[in-house]
Amino acid sequence: MKFVLRKYFITVSSLFILSQLIPSIAIKNSWNGLFYAALTLSLLFYIVRPLLNLIMLPINLVTLNLSSWIVQVLIFYFWTVITNVVKISSWQFSGLNLGTINISAFNLVKWQVIVAGALVYIIINKFLGWVFK
Repeated sequence: MKFVLRKYFITVSSLFILSQLIPSIAIKNSWNGLFYAALTLSLLFYIVRPLLNLIMLPINLVTLNLSSWIVQVLIFYFWTVITNVVKISSWQFSGLNLGTINISAFNLVKWQVIVAGALVYIIINKFLGWVFK
């Protein structure tokens, strides 16, 4: 039980941080929506992900598991379709200037935001899992 609650807490925290980092990923209904979205995403990652990994096993073997991120992005996309509290729109990044490092402004359309959001979510989730281990 402790394991499940810790994983759920990490998912809630990861989604909160993700919604703060990428403003085009909005979770409606504040905390209630966040808890519902985290529950849905947790169920998808712990029930659907093993099934998709089994289906994609031959591709993962050929690519030495480099294609596993495709499964995670697909689950993230299904999550945005299933839950009605998650709203994803296109994102206009205004640019960043950190001394000698300049990142120019660019637009991301919805599917690019989903891919970027899934990858950032995975990084945040892995980091928080490592912190709270």
